[in-house]
Amino acid sequence: MVKRFLFVIFIVFLSMGLTSPAFTYEVNLTIPQYGQELSYWSGPACAQMILNGYPDPYPSIYYTQSEIWTCIQSHNSGEPGWATDPEGMQGALIELNPPPPGTTWGLNSFDIREDLMFRILYWMNQNAFAVTTLVNSGYHWVDVVGYVTDIEPLWGTDPELQEITIHDPWPVGSGEISTMTGTVWYDTMWEHPVENPGTWYNKYVAVIEPPEIEGGVIIRRVDRRGTTAILAADALQFSQTWIEQLNLDLKDPSYAALTDEDTQYLEPILVREEIDFYIREDERVPYYYIIPYAAKNDNVLSANKSESKPEYSSISMIVNAFTGDFEQVSSFGTPIKYLTEEEAIKAAAEFLKLEESAMKGVEAEMVYLVSTITQSRAVPICRVETNGKIVYVDQSGKVYTKSAIIPQLYGR
Repeated sequence: MVKRFLFVIFIVFLSMGLTSPAFTYEVNLTIPQYGQELSYWSGPACAQMILNGYPDPYPSIYYTQSEIWTCIQSHNSGEPGWATDPEGMQGALIELNPPPPGTTWGLNSFDIREDLMFRILYWMNQNAFAVTTLVNSGYHWVDVVGYVTDIEPLWGTDPELQEITIHDPWPVGSGEISTMTGTVWYDTMWEHPVENPGTWYNKYVAVIEPPEIEGGVIIRRVDRRGTTAILAADALQFSQTWIEQLNLDLKDPSYAALTDEDTQYLEPILVREEIDFYIREDERVPYYYIIPYAAKNDNVLSANKSESKPEYSSISMIVNAFTGDFEQVSSFGTPIKYLTEEEAIKAAAEFLKLEESAMKGVEAEMVYLVSTITQSRAVPICRVETNGKIVYVDQSGKVYTKSAIIPQLYGR
């Protein structure tokens, strides 16, 4: 666990240029948000959002995820290991509701992220269609619905990607809308290309317009790692400042509650960002704080109806645990309850059939590890180590062994 210290130069830090650029170019598309109905249906859910979200006056068509799943399977390439592969996604979009005449859905795959990212930005700007892309090493599909760059992404330009907004169908049954910095997008969801052997191995993949275009994307990467974390109270202060300074409530209607007077914050949560299973426990990695916010109606069904101690949250902010930098804001279709480390330890004890008093040298830490039980930095899992054993606890309190959370299907 990283050490924490009191951060006392907050105002100075904000004066060092960490504000919105003087000029930006912004694209924000309006499409519906749907949660995937099954754990391996991110493909159908992403297709459903796109098919029902074409820009007016072109007709949108609503298909059920079951109907889309069946169509995807008829177009999948047949390569092993896929729930929804790129050919299946492309084929379903064209068959069920192709875009207007003169446009179509093309399958784009590139070795270099910047080449594909430019095409995403360019065609979103030209046609106002959301773009679906594989993330998390190809395990998952999300839809890109907005972005901020320093210049308009026109032919032959090299815009800097400063911010990106996605509609993510995970968590199951809920879905999530997230806005993050370009650095975080590259460091997390687009950190690795597709890992599944076959046609798309080591490629970055998206379903967008097919014509060849010229241009690139700049990402001003920053080192998000450190050695000494700020206090939770300081993370909260940074969060409050970024909400106001970056006008985050205006980025998406689902973020609007961030500035409501009756919205309350919950205890910040420190998370270790591991991304994949190849990272050593002692490796120097990013840490971040999640600051959950409870909107007025989030706790209507909660057993704890106390206004002073809400349990459920529909919006969360993420700030860097070492610098307080803004990294991400996320909203959920269904409010979630964040698990405490104490609750995770209790769940682990029951799973291991141990009395809590018999748990030796117990260590619990919230981690973000792309797996079958989380695809989102805003919904981490708790790793509990005791008596020489390691288990993982999700936010509902369900316990898993390591072998049970390693993803088996891509495009799920």
